[in-house]
Amino acid sequence: MTFNLLARVVKLVFGVNNHYGLTILELVMVMAIVALVASVIAPIYAQKGQQLSLDRSSYLLAQSFRTAIEKALSSAELQAGSRKIIPRGGYGLYIESIGTNSLIFLFADCDANKSYTPGNTICNNTAPEKIGDNILLEKGVVIQSITPGTPLNIVFLPPDPLVFIQGNERSRAEISLYHSSTPGRIKKVIVESTGLVDLE
Repeated sequence: MTFNLLARVVKLVFGVNNHYGLTILELVMVMAIVALVASVIAPIYAQKGQQLSLDRSSYLLAQSFRTAIEKALSSAELQAGSRKIIPRGGYGLYIESIGTNSLIFLFADCDANKSYTPGNTICNNTAPEKIGDNILLEKGVVIQSITPGTPLNIVFLPPDPLVFIQGNERSRAEISLYHSSTPGRIKKVIVESTGLVDLE
């Protein structure tokens, strides 16, 4: 009895004849509103995702430089065969840009030539200079340019750190990154001769 009374009140006040569900027209209107909101939000979400991807890759690259500086300043030991050694030339980062592909990794400068030396038995004739895996930029992030040139070797030596860019004590190195979907937005990772790593 209470339900029938409530149904009559709803019918009188709102003019609703069908109180058990939605009409097809109401359902179509709700779906149209949801589709409209989704069409406005989807491109914004995709663009923000690309910006975040570029930001994360530039932070990763800057952090990789800071890791090399930390290893050099702390005279981190390197496992070379059965013993541990401290690389004479410090630690560095190797960056090479090949079209849309890039090769980035940390290395120990065991032969003190202020650059990465390829090979499997450089450090004490037992271990390669390359340390760990390649550092991967996020999908779609590309190196636009490297100043002073590619491949780039930056080596850090204690105590200040001393910074060697392409084997010389230059003023700075600059790596410009962009996302392939938004080439107009560029992030730069800058390494100064004082060891300062900055993002622009």
